[in-house]
Amino acid sequence: KEGDGIWNHQVESNVTVVAMTKEGFVAAGGEKYGYFCDKGRDAVYLFRPDGRLAWWKETDSPVIDVAVSDDCSYIVAGLDDGGMLFLDRDGHVVWEKEEIGAWVDMSGDGQRIVASSLHGLVVLGVDGNIIWQSDALGLAPGDGGNLNISGNGKTIVGLNAAIIYEGNRVGVFDRAGENVYSDTDSNSSPRVAVSESGQFVAIAFARKLILLRCES
Repeated sequence: KEGDGIWNHQVESNVTVVAMTKEGFVAAGGEKYGYFCDKGRDAVYLFRPDGRLAWWKETDSPVIDVAVSDDCSYIVAGLDDGGMLFLDRDGHVVWEKEEIGAWVDMSGDGQRIVASSLHGLVVLGVDGNIIWQSDALGLAPGDGGNLNISGNGKTIVGLNAAIIYEGNRVGVFDRAGENVYSDTDSNSSPRVAVSESGQFVAIAFARKLILLRCES
């Protein structure tokens, strides 16, 4: 069955990423456009389920990743310069980071935020303080779609970009930050997914699929 169009909008950004809640709130991030990237704005947007623009917030760098909590209380935006913004449902900046960010994700309740950095994986609380960080993956993950935290914040999966002679490294971490599983493949760029409960993690290396059970 064809989908029914509910709403559509033109925005003053080249949209690079979107995320949404179960109720239909849509968070979107974007960058300037045009041949010289001199038109529009770098910004994050929030739309209500009926299509009304709730707010937009201009950023100092293109938005390359975005996540939103289940009740839309919090929105996190990862920036191309390696930083991040953490905003409330009204678009106010609660806190921001300059050297933590870029690729980001958030638990369903918004209480745990996972982000990349040049020093590895970082998990922050809703107050912006670091809960734990790990250098097990080395440099920042190479793809935002491969940095995930389960809805309940129990399991975190990330990977780093390919390293010469070492390949792509995948790491699975529990809530306390322990690296419970890792794998490396030098021939393919892996893809990962984590279940809402955090009990299962799927990893794909080219033609090889792995399903992990993560114990409590």
